[in-house]
Amino acid sequence: MLKSKFFRITFFKTVFIASLFNTLFLAKSFAQDRYLEFNFGGAINSAFNNGENGKKLSEVQLGTVAGVAYGYDLPFALLPPTINTFKIFGEIYYAGKGEKYRLKHTHEKIETSIYYGGFRPSLRFYIPPLEIMYVCIGNYFAVAANQTGDYKYKKFDYGNLLGFGIETGRDNVKVNVSLTYEHGLRNISKEKGINIRNRCLLLTVGASFRIVDKSYKHY
Repeated sequence: MLKSKFFRITFFKTVFIASLFNTLFLAKSFAQDRYLEFNFGGAINSAFNNGENGKKLSEVQLGTVAGVAYGYDLPFALLPPTINTFKIFGEIYYAGKGEKYRLKHTHEKIETSIYYGGFRPSLRFYIPPLEIMYVCIGNYFAVAANQTGDYKYKKFDYGNLLGFGIETGRDNVKVNVSLTYEHGLRNISKEKGINIRNRCLLLTVGASFRIVDKSYKHY
């Protein structure tokens, strides 16, 4: 059991460090066109809660999400004649999260909402040959701006993210719809013996705008 838990923690932290390295340093060396992207949508959060007080998760918490990202095209093509196969983004975003659960024995309902502001560096891989669909991998770093409820949490959270999206439109303006999963790595509980980690799905719609006048075309 301990070996399995150690493996899971080590695996996710290794992915965290590797994806952060890619998203922070690739753009500086290989960037081409630049993009500005705006997103908004909804969040479904289920905090993984494992503690000594008999808490049991029974519901999910609904929230909102909005953000603005600054991105670059990377000139890597896996299969010709595809171009702009990779894109890198650094997003400043806001998300409403939290948790709902009932105590196992008393069935008392507990609900907390946490409002985060944060930064999400990510790398998108566009699936050939049309490159309309993409998969993204990256990280998130978030600071709690406000919370409701009696339970107190740590102010800072971080983790990995994995997502899927569809992007279409003209060369200079594109519309996208994405579904992203955030896997929190930090125990955000302030209570001794209680382990709470965010598990959040974010569904967003948005638009990206090319801000450098270079040729950009999906085949």
